Amino acid sequence: MITNDAVDSTMASHPDPDTDAGWHVVIAYDDVPAGRRAMHTLDNVGHATGGTLKLCPLLWRFDILEDPGWRAEATIDTQRANLLIVSTSSKGDLPTTIQDWVRSCLNQKQGHDAVVVALLGPADDTDVPDSPRVQFLRNAAEAAGLGFFAPTPHAAR
Repeated sequence: MITNDAVDSTMASHPDPDTDAGWHVVIAYDDVPAGRRAMHTLDNVGHATGGTLKLCPLLWRFDILEDPGWRAEATIDTQRANLLIVSTSSKGDLPTTIQDWVRSCLNQKQGHDAVVVALLGPADDTDVPDSPRVQFLRNAAEAAGLGFFAPTPHAAR
């Protein structure tokens, strides 16, 4: 289950989902297994809150984000989001376009209550905390003053 101080404090800053139409979540993912994993994780967050938090996910596949028009739409979605989940099922590098998009989105969110979650690698072989991909997302989140969470390989199982 995803929970840590960053996620908990962001959830606490939005205590009444009925007044603000819920918690906006953007999921950027590389393929169907990664998208399913992110949605499963989001379901776990919903269950952990006892169903009191309305979660509003928007999914953006990496190949769609290659298109400048769609990337602009995803950026607008990310500006409203309380949670950005980046999910991959591969061990390859994050595409340059995705790295640029993440940096841009997070720089624009500077100072807002939000958390970036890294679900990187296959579910049974997640990236270690010091992997370049995890470090990239951690550094981008921290530079923008946002929370960050990545499960450890042991916790992911």
